[in-house]
Amino acid sequence: MKNAYLLAALASLSLTQSPAEAQSFQAHRPGGNFQAAGRGRTELKVQINLGARQHLIQEAGDNTGTVRVREVAGAPLEGGSFAPRVGLPDLGMRMTKVLLPYEASGEGMELKVLGVQMEDLGVFDLAPVGAAEAEIVGENGETFLYREIAEGVQLDEEGRDLAAYSAQVAIPEKPVSLLGMGGRRGYRYARISFSPFQWNPQTKVLSKVTSVHAQITCNRRLGMTRELRERELGDPVMQKIQISEELLVPPGTLGSYVFSYRDTDGDYLIITTDLIRTTSTKLDPFIGMKEDQGHDVFVKTVEEIEVDYPRSNRADSMRAFLRAEYQDLGVEYLLLLGDPDPDDQGDSSDSVGEVPMLMTWPGGAYIADPTDDDSVSTHRCKISPTDMYFTELTKPCWDLDGDGFPGEYEDDMDHTYYSVAGYGFHVYSYPVDFDEELSAARIPFSDVSDVDDHLQAQIDYQTDTPDFFEWLVRRRVILAMAEFASDTCMDSLGRQIKSDLDSYGTGVFSTHEMYEYPSYDAHMEEDALADEWSDMWGAGMVIWSGHGSENRTVVNDGTWSSKDNRNFIHGSDAPGLTTTFTRSIVISISCLNARPSYSSNLTHDLMEDAAVGMFSHTGVMFYTHPRSIAWGDESWGADTGYLISKRLTDGQGIADSLSRTRRTRSASSRARTKGLLVITAYGDPSCKYLY
Repeated sequence: MKNAYLLAALASLSLTQSPAEAQSFQAHRPGGNFQAAGRGRTELKVQINLGARQHLIQEAGDNTGTVRVREVAGAPLEGGSFAPRVGLPDLGMRMTKVLLPYEASGEGMELKVLGVQMEDLGVFDLAPVGAAEAEIVGENGETFLYREIAEGVQLDEEGRDLAAYSAQVAIPEKPVSLLGMGGRRGYRYARISFSPFQWNPQTKVLSKVTSVHAQITCNRRLGMTRELRERELGDPVMQKIQISEELLVPPGTLGSYVFSYRDTDGDYLIITTDLIRTTSTKLDPFIGMKEDQGHDVFVKTVEEIEVDYPRSNRADSMRAFLRAEYQDLGVEYLLLLGDPDPDDQGDSSDSVGEVPMLMTWPGGAYIADPTDDDSVSTHRCKISPTDMYFTELTKPCWDLDGDGFPGEYEDDMDHTYYSVAGYGFHVYSYPVDFDEELSAARIPFSDVSDVDDHLQAQIDYQTDTPDFFEWLVRRRVILAMAEFASDTCMDSLGRQIKSDLDSYGTGVFSTHEMYEYPSYDAHMEEDALADEWSDMWGAGMVIWSGHGSENRTVVNDGTWSSKDNRNFIHGSDAPGLTTTFTRSIVISISCLNARPSYSSNLTHDLMEDAAVGMFSHTGVMFYTHPRSIAWGDESWGADTGYLISKRLTDGQGIADSLSRTRRTRSASSRARTKGLLVITAYGDPSCKYLY
């Protein structure tokens, strides 16, 4: 069933001064006058109108007669789509970002619904949102199922949240909810959850929100000095951000960000070790290549950073340096060059690398018992190493409860209660907004010879003039899409990628498709990917899905009633993969292929021998089945991989392809949050797929 509605995404800004403001002044800005308050309190009010899009109502596919409802995709500024948490009625939702005036403060922020228009769509029985699942591979190829369900959620046999499905009111009660404030560099925005559908569990009536009119009110920030404006708004990277393409921009708000741009030290920062900086013979030629491409490159070592920004651990020192200086320096791209092994708070025997990631815990804190195999397995599923600690710099602290386990989805929520005329409301906000200030990638080697070999591969990839054969091979894409379960339809995702490639105007692409279900160029079976990749041609891009571990990804060689998991790519295959014409850019839609505490994980081995860039997961990656109606509308690993592939073939660089994908996703659950934290880019952050 489809209904079409005209989208209204309009917004207006009003500045309301309190009577206590006896004094004010006019501050001139290019493009018009901006009213700025003197002493006293000024409220900033932003009004928004959100309208409906086309929608789909589709049978759930589980022979229960239930349905799911989704909006179709729309413009990025209308917001990224997502589903509610597990067990709730499967109503498609949207997370919309509304640009606030530069002076806006997160303190005292309130969202008020001014008006709603609804239309009944009919009587339906809604299916619940399915649990996020992951199957990880054991030492002998066996798989272990891991499900992510929040504490306190009680599900019946059909997977429904008992409290929600017995509610006497429509779900959700309000069409819009305030999720707090986010930001990217100097820009600040309100994050709003928009629910375009409501459903009554008792009457089964499904309704559509055709329009909603709301108002955001917040206080003005204190301490708005010229020096602060010059630091934040004079940052030249601000000029490159296409904010109007991704956020609702109320009239008058964008003008509050105008300021004269200033000179900075450089846009491309490399953080590495003293050893690599002083002994590498390829780092300076690599820097020379980046400068020839128009970048201003500078290098900081972790040892220097620790002297200037001493903290209790190296990751905190690195982040303190970046938060304090990235705007002054003008950093846009960050290359992390060194061993990424993080300090694992849940493993007392853990080692730490020279340029460590941060270990985060969206699934909750967990300390492993090394004598208990089940405890070790659970710990393996809980860990979420991430480089986002050095790129998403909006809030100063990710460990709000101070227990030493940062990024817990429940315990580290920023919870504020606002009292209003004897009543009040709560605002919950995760300390990571997934809108990164920097675009980053990592070269995960500590051995200088490995570093130099890879830097030379980067130079060759980005500077060689491709002949006809290399041109053909770089545009050769291997799609090796193994299924996560019998109804995850990863072959459909592969075919969608092929269809997208056929429609691009950036040159002719060829594809080799390997699936478990016909039709395909080759059946997805044991060693199929390694065999195809190691033939005389190789490939420019390789995309795979399947259950994974630290050093492999597997395919089911049996039936789904009697699974027989076999390797289709293993770290030991890496030296034999063909790089005669080009190294590959790899997208792994698989668990744990980049777990940094395993120094020779699959990502490490491929980056050493065959890949010039890679996107892979440092921890568990979730999926749902059956798959959702539309591609790219969830924050699961498959959808993230799909969107990255679109951006790479559209000409975006490695780091931008990931960071721009993340900022369109919604961290609406522990599982989605974990997926966004663990997906990591490897290689040169500004390297592109095609030159």
